[in-house]
Amino acid sequence: MPLKDRTIIEDGVNIPLPLPAEEAEFEQWLTRNDIKEPFHVDQHYDYVSAFRAGIDRDAENAHFPDTYKLPGHPTFSIESQYYKPGMKAGYWKGDEYIPIKNGSSTPQMDMEDYLKYRGKK
Repeated sequence: MPLKDRTIIEDGVNIPLPLPAEEAEFEQWLTRNDIKEPFHVDQHYDYVSAFRAGIDRDAENAHFPDTYKLPGHPTFSIESQYYKPGMKAGYWKGDEYIPIKNGSSTPQMDMEDYLKYRGKK
């Protein structure tokens, strides 16, 4: 992965690297969250941004929120800060991941789900 000004380019996204002053605390955070290789090509998650936001794995399901998932993640969703319209993604309906339908390049959700997602219902 190419380095550019303390970032790594992964899944076509520039993700930050920890600053020298953050490295010790970031290593502790990685240990606490049982993350062995945060920059491995198969991770597809921006762990540095999750660390900086103070986010830990969910105690019940051991997952991180979609907020920092990268486009290569198998359940990349419209909830990721890296999502842009037209990207291959999906959305969550409860615990069920709903991928794009019918080969569309945007997630297809019914109006009820859309209103819930947008906080209108």
